[in-house]
Amino acid sequence: MADSRVRLKKTNPEVLIGNLRGEVGEAITNWIILRHLLGSANHLQTDDIEADMKNESLAFINALRDRISNDLVLTLAELSEQKIGQTTFYFASEKLGTLQDEVQEFRRFIVANKLKEKRNREIAHREQPEEWPQKGDIRITYKTLTVAVAKAIRLMKKVDSEFLGKEAFVQWQKMRATRYDLAMPARAKYLLLPHMRDSR
Repeated sequence: MADSRVRLKKTNPEVLIGNLRGEVGEAITNWIILRHLLGSANHLQTDDIEADMKNESLAFINALRDRISNDLVLTLAELSEQKIGQTTFYFASEKLGTLQDEVQEFRRFIVANKLKEKRNREIAHREQPEEWPQKGDIRITYKTLTVAVAKAIRLMKKVDSEFLGKEAFVQWQKMRATRYDLAMPARAKYLLLPHMRDSR
């Protein structure tokens, strides 16, 4: 507990919130990629299940889709953790001294929709069962991921509003216009959000 208090006091809020925004940016970009992959898969799929199973392009897209989906689950679950010293909404809210209720609401959604459980059981920090698991894989729908990303964005905007002030709204509007430009790594692009200039 003492170490957490020291870490909370010493952490530069600009570094913490910048990195948090970068993580949310990664989630946004993965969601964009996932949406594109789903569209590509739907375009390639036919009514012939046997032919679809032999389609190497479709198999590649589906494998990539699963990896991107898992990475998105991982990021969102990590953001919801109640930990000091890691890039989480909880750490940011404790540092700023506000938004605790909003952070808890985000965490409840992540837990209730089994993103945290899927992260723990199937993706990272894997819990080692004593026997072969009786349950099948946890399926997180695209709709659930979309809602989770939207909640993360809204919460990040609130954090930025507390930290950056009124300019946060304008900067996020500018970022939205460049959301689909993947030339720059998402983490770096969103980290630099406070310094964005109008492209005109």
